[in-house]
Amino acid sequence: MNTAIKDLTLSTNTKIRVSDKENTKSENLTEYLVEAIVNGELPPGSKISEPELAKRFEVSRGPLREAIMRVEGLGLIERIPHVGARVITFSADKLLELYAVREL
Repeated sequence: MNTAIKDLTLSTNTKIRVSDKENTKSENLTEYLVEAIVNGELPPGSKISEPELAKRFEVSRGPLREAIMRVEGLGLIERIPHVGARVITFSADKLLELYAVREL
């Protein structure tokens, strides 16, 4: 099995490292999801498709689910049983808070 670091290019030319000695796959996926939400690549209300993301990043659904749970903990997505995960709709205050934290 090849353990080399892979840079995957998304349709928007965003790159994500899916294998890195410093971060786990779930940590890298968490970073990608947060950036994609903040940058608008995953707009408010959009569904997060586990099978699609797992295929895109060539990872199993375990690390992906862990990443989704982390992003849910940050308050950026909501998971509804038997429905799935969706990006939350942001209030103006929440957007300002996100950008303030990002600048740190």
